Amino acid sequence: MLISTIGGIYAALMAYLIGQGHSFSYLLTGTSQNALVALFAVWIIFAYITHRRASVGKSEVFGVSLMFILMLIIIVLKAPSIQIENLATFSASDILLPFGVILFSFLGFSAIPEIKIILSKHPVKIKSVIISSYLCAGILYAAFTTVVVGSYGLQIPEIATLALGKIFIILSIITLTTAYLSLTLALIDTLVLDCSFTRKKAWLLSSLVPLLLILLLASFDKAKFTFIIGIGGILSGTLTALLILAMLPRARRSGDFKSKDKIQAYYSRWLAWLLVIIFIIGAGAEIISLLN
Repeated sequence: MLISTIGGIYAALMAYLIGQGHSFSYLLTGTSQNALVALFAVWIIFAYITHRRASVGKSEVFGVSLMFILMLIIIVLKAPSIQIENLATFSASDILLPFGVILFSFLGFSAIPEIKIILSKHPVKIKSVIISSYLCAGILYAAFTTVVVGSYGLQIPEIATLALGKIFIILSIITLTTAYLSLTLALIDTLVLDCSFTRKKAWLLSSLVPLLLILLLASFDKAKFTFIIGIGGILSGTLTALLILAMLPRARRSGDFKSKDKIQAYYSRWLAWLLVIIFIIGAGAEIISLLN
């Protein structure tokens, strides 16, 4: 689980750096030709901020709120521009193609312990909060995807905001910045508290590894936004989901579930195995697609 968590964070940091590089390049030059230079410049600034350990708690809330508002604005403004023919490019044979990317966008496992702490006095609400959060995210993702793809078709770039104008690029830069800084500090804390690294070594690993991996992938022409979040979704999402499904039977026999005042969540062995098969098939199809 530790490998899954750290691997997923590294994938996210790499994707956010690449997104920042392309966003700044488009913002300043109108093309992505200078994306690598912009990425390196942004990385230096981020490395300095995380080394100083600036607090980003409030900025994270601001960034997430801004991202939510940004998506709603795009949906409202671009909905009238939808062309049905742009949505007719669906291919049943490619239905598992974006498995890793979609899984990555729904990664919320790490938030569950935080939810438990926040709702410690109202544990009954935990289930409804988790379900409603995923439903809201899913509806927002579906609406955003439909509007953007319906408006631009196959011309839409991997980072959708690049096609929407400078104001949206600036807003996306802000949200990517807060997300990157928050994840970097979370990774530093994980390496310090769980792996017993010194803070300096944890900061070096958190800052340098994503940059070095991007440069390595760039040498193989694989330093692409969707490629990295696809791999991240497979590594972190699939592995974490399989581990959770494996731990559930034991959790029901021990821990909090042993208390008589606790209501056990529904569990079906057949459903668990069905989910395992789906995750394995989806991950396999995604790996084959990405390698090709």
